[in-house]
Amino acid sequence: MHGPAIVSSERRRHPRAQLAAAASVTTDVGDSAPASVRDISVGGASLVSKRPLPLGSTVDIHVTSGRLRGVRLRAEVVQSKPDTGQVGVRFSDAPSFIESLIQDTVLAELAKLAEYGALGAAIKRA
Repeated sequence: MHGPAIVSSERRRHPRAQLAAAASVTTDVGDSAPASVRDISVGGASLVSKRPLPLGSTVDIHVTSGRLRGVRLRAEVVQSKPDTGQVGVRFSDAPSFIESLIQDTVLAELAKLAEYGALGAAIKRA
């Protein structure tokens, strides 16, 4: 079993944490498809979509499970790998209360990571 992990990159502006949550993604033309949120930050997320999403398109993401259940976000597709379904999105004008909820979720996941790290260190000492 794997614990939570931080996803980092020098290009990231916000802390990002792994997240396993179901979602649906709806395009501007009304097509909807199931997706999985893989990681998230205040600025964006990584998804795996059952339907290819064109680079530059605008989508609505509705998280349907987990701590962020019920959250709806507007986003722009900034990375798209149609062969794997992996999609990177940048959120557009999320309300501040949603940003706070995402930030709290990321911090909670990072706290779990720190807890797992401390537990691992304690086990090694034992």
